[in-house]
Amino acid sequence: MKMKKTQLRTAAVLLTGVLAAGAAAVPASAAAAQQKAGTVVPRLDSAGSGRVSVKGGQTLPSFTGLRQTGQTKNSASVSWNAVSGASSYICAYEYYSSDGQRVNQGRQTVTNPSIQLVGIPTGGMYILYLQASDSAGNYNAASEFRGAASLPKVRTIAYWKPFAASSRLQVAWAPNSYANQYTAVLYKKSGKKVQTVTVKSGQNCIAYFSKSNTSTCYTVKLTPKAAGSGLSVTGPSASFYAVPQPKLTSTKKDVHRNRVALRWKKVSGASRYMVYVSPQKTKRSSTSGMKFKKVATVKGNRYNLKKYKGKTINTGKRYYYIRVIAVSKYGRKTVKSGSAYYVVAYMKKR
Repeated sequence: MKMKKTQLRTAAVLLTGVLAAGAAAVPASAAAAQQKAGTVVPRLDSAGSGRVSVKGGQTLPSFTGLRQTGQTKNSASVSWNAVSGASSYICAYEYYSSDGQRVNQGRQTVTNPSIQLVGIPTGGMYILYLQASDSAGNYNAASEFRGAASLPKVRTIAYWKPFAASSRLQVAWAPNSYANQYTAVLYKKSGKKVQTVTVKSGQNCIAYFSKSNTSTCYTVKLTPKAAGSGLSVTGPSASFYAVPQPKLTSTKKDVHRNRVALRWKKVSGASRYMVYVSPQKTKRSSTSGMKFKKVATVKGNRYNLKKYKGKTINTGKRYYYIRVIAVSKYGRKTVKSGSAYYVVAYMKKR
């Protein structure tokens, strides 16, 4: 079957002191479930609250040590090293929602080298503009700091490639607003940790698990993070349960006139397998448009195909296209493997 990859262009503001916006390629299955967002680049216009300036000369030292020192769900504390000679600090701020919309702005003046920002939207971010001044009206160069009180949960995770097309598990996800790195942890169904992969900003949001295989069910735990330049915020984790499609192993020796002895590789963690059949008069180069009918559900990895819709099969007159789908329990959910990759046609030579 011909496989297509669809790219979803989603740019989001990333965090640290200053990070670039990034985009990631996401498979169609992930893109379909995601709320598409446009390019988000928060900036102040010429009349914005971030135009902090005072009278006098630019003679005070620049800011150093800007950092986020703590946060709750909707607030954040930002500190900096005291500026020599400064008597006060002008702080202008903007708050943005998780989808990049500016929801609030304001300013205040503080005398200590720290500020508490409250009312930040859950899963949103803030931009803080700072300028120091003294009693004579002198000031320093304004500085900007971007941060977040919380990060939104990753909403969409899907296979980057069919879990069978590649010998290793690969998952992709839609970019999380404001996160600049992700930690993807791979677990077996038993809960045993297999591998940890870190994906940083500037890369596609894809995790490739080199220690995985296509005969085991896995759980992927994905955690977003905004880190760097004095910022360290971890978002809630999202989980994805991966079930590989079984690979058919039957050979021409298993094909008889009125029977096909189907065999496939077992999938560790699967509780049962569903067998689908599509008879065709001619050999097909693609499964596009073909209708498959489920003929059996079995617990093992073997099935004798003898009848289709109540009639005895005839491998001398038809090609019998077969696909097997693995089924596994994940908590209270029933999860099925993909079905598109392993499709095998069986026919006895005339």
